[in-house]
Amino acid sequence: AFQNNVRLIRVSLPDFITPDEHFITELPKVCNFLSLAEYGIDCAMVQEALRWLPSNPLIFKSSRISTPIMSALADKVVAGGGDPKYANSEQENIESTSPATDSDFEELIIADLSSLEASCTACIIKDMLRAHVRKKVPRILQLEDEIPSFVRQVVLVCTNGVF
Repeated sequence: AFQNNVRLIRVSLPDFITPDEHFITELPKVCNFLSLAEYGIDCAMVQEALRWLPSNPLIFKSSRISTPIMSALADKVVAGGGDPKYANSEQENIESTSPATDSDFEELIIADLSSLEASCTACIIKDMLRAHVRKKVPRILQLEDEIPSFVRQVVLVCTNGVF
């Protein structure tokens, strides 16, 4: 994005810390840039990009994150054509987005969300089902959620060693 002047909108997730000048300066001492060299990227380019990053608009910073919040955020960015002013105007609504209510779903996708592979698989299954079901798409059960008593069907995404 930096090299090609691509418009960028920053989204700050709960554990993200913006790199400060000390971090950027010390980067060559702790990082190996050999894997980036084959793409023509060196340490100085990474440092310059990290210094540039904070100059881009920040549209969302929250102390909590969930699938409904990220979906609402993505919808706002897309609906606004990538304009940070449009997306930022709805931050309060995005943060107050809550999980689906009892009447919203009867099917769940349950996956080990601590596993990136299982999380991605659950999202892919949800997207694939969206094209084939007439009623609402199953919801991915979040880490903090319990299985509601009204759920009728469950899709389990099993990871290695589950049994």
